[in-house]
Amino acid sequence: MTALVAGLRSTYDKRPIAATGPASAVRVGRDAAVAALAGTGAAVTVIDAYPGVRRADLAPLARATGAELVVDTADALLPSTHIDRLVAPDLGTDPVFGRITSLTMDAFFDPLWLAAVRATVARARSAGRRVVVHGVGASFVVPDGDVVVLADLPRWEAQQRQRAGETDGLGGEVTGLRPSQRYKRSFFVEWRVADAHKRAVLARADFVLDTVDGDRPVLVDGDAVRAALADAARRPFRVVPFFDPAPWGGRWMEAVCDLPPSPSNYGWCFDCVPEENSVLLGFGATSVELPALDLVHRHGVDVLGREVHERFHGEFPIRFDFLDTVGGGNLSLQVHPLESYLAETFGAGSGHGWTQHESYYVLDAVDGASVYLGLRADADVDAMFAELK
Repeated sequence: MTALVAGLRSTYDKRPIAATGPASAVRVGRDAAVAALAGTGAAVTVIDAYPGVRRADLAPLARATGAELVVDTADALLPSTHIDRLVAPDLGTDPVFGRITSLTMDAFFDPLWLAAVRATVARARSAGRRVVVHGVGASFVVPDGDVVVLADLPRWEAQQRQRAGETDGLGGEVTGLRPSQRYKRSFFVEWRVADAHKRAVLARADFVLDTVDGDRPVLVDGDAVRAALADAARRPFRVVPFFDPAPWGGRWMEAVCDLPPSPSNYGWCFDCVPEENSVLLGFGATSVELPALDLVHRHGVDVLGREVHERFHGEFPIRFDFLDTVGGGNLSLQVHPLESYLAETFGAGSGHGWTQHESYYVLDAVDGASVYLGLRADADVDAMFAELK
């Protein structure tokens, strides 16, 4: 702990509520969620899952409703080797960079299996048997469900599951991939496909399922979620921050943000990055955690203004971070290419049709701290480029 942060008392809110709704709109826990779904009396219930939502969490819930037929959409996906070939052109061979995909949800499903699943569900419906279809793309597999549930998940939570070795997603040979490779596959392909699909699902969902805590799912009325998101878009709000180590990490955030001690210094606080952060909606005493990107996608004009919304294709164009070097190392060198290069190399739109500009506000500093604008006069340019290469 440095002298700069010693004795500081944190007032930083790590669980801000963006908007509220009625307590009667939520059912907390698996038993309550099952009772609510079973109580609808729907012939066909569709639980559409975002990539990263655990099949092991949804399958028991689906079976517990008492449905005579339970269908997992993973059974209708293309074989993993086919999916690998499908996504290969967008992923390329670079360990970090790829291209924003133009694939859509239908491309990942086997047409023969898809037809067979739809026929099976139709027969069950005609016979008066209750059906639950769950998994990624469930409302594509069965588009005429009587009750639609969106099982949602923030990208940051999905990343934690990838780091832990979990692989639920859009299929393919992912079990042997490092977390960085899983993130790349998600960033360039799976999340893009899922977000485009999810917009329509969120607009019509009868219920939304908060799946961040698999042991304690929270089922919320779809209308209540949509009303809370609309309320948040009309006033100032904060998202749920998250923290991560970095090579330059320091000790300032640990004290100022009241974080648990970390063996690796905290370098990042993603204070407002809606693509990855979550947003908390309060329903009575219950907090429902959903992707902040849901708010941006549903109310982009309200949040961004029409001109900015159109310029950035509905994406949130600013990343608000804390970068901590107090008691740590020097920040990394940031290099951002021209917009024309980005569009040609990585695909236009969805965060890659524009380049990144950076502005830094120094919130705190130890005595003798310095910031270099450009290279020092004694810098060896040839040596610098050699080390970069």
